[in-house]
Amino acid sequence: MSWQIAIDGPAGAGKSTIAKEVAKELGFEYVDTGAMYRAVTLKAMKLGINMEDEKEYSFLEDTEFDFRNHKIYLDNIDVSDDIRTLAVSNNVSLVSKFKYVRTILVHLQRKLANDKNVIMDGRDIGSVVLPNAFLKIFLNANVEERAKRRMSERVISNNNSLSYLETIEEIKVRDYKDSNREVSPLIKTSDAIEIDSSKLNVRTVVEMIISLVIERGYRMENLEKKSETIVEETVVEETKQEELVVEEKEAKKAAPKKAPKAKEAEAVVEETVVEEKQEELVVEEKEAKKAAPKKAPKAKEAEAVVEETVVEEKQEELAVKDKETAKKETVKSEKEDDVDD
Repeated sequence: MSWQIAIDGPAGAGKSTIAKEVAKELGFEYVDTGAMYRAVTLKAMKLGINMEDEKEYSFLEDTEFDFRNHKIYLDNIDVSDDIRTLAVSNNVSLVSKFKYVRTILVHLQRKLANDKNVIMDGRDIGSVVLPNAFLKIFLNANVEERAKRRMSERVISNNNSLSYLETIEEIKVRDYKDSNREVSPLIKTSDAIEIDSSKLNVRTVVEMIISLVIERGYRMENLEKKSETIVEETVVEETKQEELVVEEKEAKKAAPKKAPKAKEAEAVVEETVVEEKQEELVVEEKEAKKAAPKKAPKAKEAEAVVEETVVEEKQEELAVKDKETAKKETVKSEKEDDVDD
């Protein structure tokens, strides 16, 4: 029996981030279904097909998807960054509305969940893909917070092409499309537990979900087996180490005794070798520091950039409103002067 966790929710609610962390904690396989639809969109754009024609997506029959280390591979090529562009975001809802596309991807997603414990996130996981999942989560957040998170992601990936207000509008449009499409619209199932992450950090949400998993008996039935496996592996490793120590002692006993001078000479040589290796390590460390690429902005720096952008845009809005108010007062004053005249 495989254990399945379904996480649904709108764009920018934090589904992927939360799902990855929960998967790590529980040892589950993480499957980003939204990334699969984005990958299909990316391939359709590269092929130059008529994206409005459902029949044009027959290329899916010869398309391969794979997940490795939280990255998605399309036909054995890592497209994790390529699928996050604005062009893909603007077209993914168009692609995902087709029944043919969804049928093929749902089949692949269920196949992934058959033989292993999985956690999937998307917009129809609990309602369509894994209707019998032992835990269903509907993760939500207000549109303003989701816009900030999306902008933070783009700053980190150097793809910050939209302003804060534009990002809000983009998310609103996406929400409408996802909730009103004919095939598998975004809905909260009656048995799903809703979590509003607007004012919660990632760790808090992860702990909430793991607590729910424990309540449903997963840890009692499965994590004990994992602990037993770890103990068994530890015992095997310790036994191997003990055997190596015994073999080393026996080898020393069997080795012919060397003259005192020879031993002293070997000791000097060994010390020299150790010193040379230490010097090499120091040189390598210095060279590595010089050659190391500059790191991308951290999440906090990205959030700071977003906050500054939001403040600047709001200041611009206020400035425009002040100008309009002043203009109206001037007009009003002129009219009063005309009346007085």
